[in-house]
Amino acid sequence: MTTLYDLTEPLGHTAQKFADMVPPQLSYENTMVRAGSNTQRISTSLHFGTHLDAPFHFAYPADLSDIPLEWVYGTGVIVAIPKQDWEVITAADLEQARPAIQKNDIVIINTGFHKYWGKDEDRYAYKYPGLGTEAVDWLVQKKIKMIGCDTISPEHIFSMHDNILQFRPDIFREKIDRTKFPPFYAHHQFLSRQILILEQVGGQIAEVTGQRVILAAFPLKLVHGDGCPVRIVAIKE
Repeated sequence: MTTLYDLTEPLGHTAQKFADMVPPQLSYENTMVRAGSNTQRISTSLHFGTHLDAPFHFAYPADLSDIPLEWVYGTGVIVAIPKQDWEVITAADLEQARPAIQKNDIVIINTGFHKYWGKDEDRYAYKYPGLGTEAVDWLVQKKIKMIGCDTISPEHIFSMHDNILQFRPDIFREKIDRTKFPPFYAHHQFLSRQILILEQVGGQIAEVTGQRVILAAFPLKLVHGDGCPVRIVAIKE
């Protein structure tokens, strides 16, 4: 028997906000009354909600139309690495995680922060934990296929660009140590090696945490697309 688990948050105008990104907007081009059918148009950033980052997001080769299906489908693990506000995921955390992370795995980290999605917006968007540089290097050396997390990004919030942090000076009051948190370190290390990134993973993640599963996260085949909302599915036989 095959069981499917949806690891996706709903996409709409009430979706979790971040910085000055404009929430998705859905509008009608035609309606049942006017045309006999409903036809809608969506306007959204490609990086809103549960989504995938392609290498082209940071100008590396491979946009969405270049990505083979094998890159976004395969065996993976959902590991529990619970963290509090602004804590760092370490290489030791990854080494001790179970099931053990193996070569070519899709790795999804459950920090526990998915529970704040859409409920505590400031905490979810600006106080989330993330990978330290040594943890990023550990995953690269392990030669994983794809990395995801139940936060805004596997990238630690302190490694975001200064312009993003300055959007909320009421929260980020102290200067970030850039020797410890280089800007976009995780994105550059992963995407330059064609290790795709899944962000804002949620939904039924708690039901498959601590398990090895088949994972699928298919994006649109969008020419020059640098990212895309995806429906992430964990498959258990």
